[in-house]
Amino acid sequence: MATATAHRVDWTLIWAQRGFRYFFVAMFVSLFGSGMNFAGVSWYILAATHSTVKVSWQVIVMTIPGLFVPFLGGVLIDRFDRRYLGVMLDLVRGFFVLLTAYIAWRGHLQLWHLYAMTLITGTGSAMYWATVNALVQEVIPHSQFTGANAAVLVGVQSGMLIAGAFVGFLYNTAATEATAEALESGEMPEVAEAGLSLAVYADMREGFVYLRQQPLVRALGITHSIMMAGVVSANVVLVALANDILHAGARGLGFLEAGWATGAICGGLIASQLPGKRRMPLYVAACAVLAAGHMATPYVAFLIGAVTMQVIFGFCRALGGVVAQSSLMSIVPRHFMGRTQSAMAILTTVVQLIMSFALGWVAQGVGLVAGYALLALLYTGSTVSAIRGRQLMR
Repeated sequence: MATATAHRVDWTLIWAQRGFRYFFVAMFVSLFGSGMNFAGVSWYILAATHSTVKVSWQVIVMTIPGLFVPFLGGVLIDRFDRRYLGVMLDLVRGFFVLLTAYIAWRGHLQLWHLYAMTLITGTGSAMYWATVNALVQEVIPHSQFTGANAAVLVGVQSGMLIAGAFVGFLYNTAATEATAEALESGEMPEVAEAGLSLAVYADMREGFVYLRQQPLVRALGITHSIMMAGVVSANVVLVALANDILHAGARGLGFLEAGWATGAICGGLIASQLPGKRRMPLYVAACAVLAAGHMATPYVAFLIGAVTMQVIFGFCRALGGVVAQSSLMSIVPRHFMGRTQSAMAILTTVVQLIMSFALGWVAQGVGLVAGYALLALLYTGSTVSAIRGRQLMR
């Protein structure tokens, strides 16, 4: 069975890679835009409709493409230049976000416009993440995968920190009641041609065979997918937490987003320096803290306490992400990485869809306490999978 070997992180060597420097800046810019878009639209929908169900539909619409796109996306990632795929996906998503902004500027924005834009950006994101995660293998020496993943996570979370805080702090200044009323009263009304070539089908089948033969890869992938799904679907209840329990409005949401990202940056940097023997025990512990912490979150009814909880969650999520991704990059051969990342994306999508449906209805019908309890149950599942991964790693 393949095993992951820990190497000392050499930041000088990592940043000496010209390709990785460009890659890091690109990730920061891309995630800044994605973070602004997602946080702004989420709060906009809640402010206009006062419905967590409608917020959950935004998450669902963004997630649905992940059920289909990665099947072909994984093959494309392993067959074509990953740099050009990433650039193309960002350009397409950017165009449709600008188009929606133009519609809003002209005063014709309706709820279905936001859902349509989210569907398109979600389609791009379904393939984008697998592309960039696989690209890390090409722009960094094998011995520095842990440090590179930590640096990427810092770039991602830094972009999201600034974007989330920017949206939260400036939303009330930029938004007007007229715009919200116009949205509330509005009515809701590719990648490939049909049929795949035999070569593409063979590549997909080969990828599934590989995953069946690698229980350690499956355990790490399942844990990472559950954690990713929890992060995204939690947005359904996070905006309601800021509004209904903390009574902090959009500004409070900005603080919560900033708290998460701050913890994630610290967690990513610390995870990169952990000795190999401590990584998996802390990986399991991080999942357990996420489970217990989400059970307690709705009872923390003051902003400073809630932000502190978000810092802890971001820290645990980052630590788990760095350990999982660096371990996978050390285990999985490069020619299987695209298909492995895409398989994880599909699982993440399935869990996100289920959780987004459930969180929207449970939070609105039963209450936020029940919604957060559901998230805690999800992270309990990731803890069980992480324990299995640690046993196999031994």
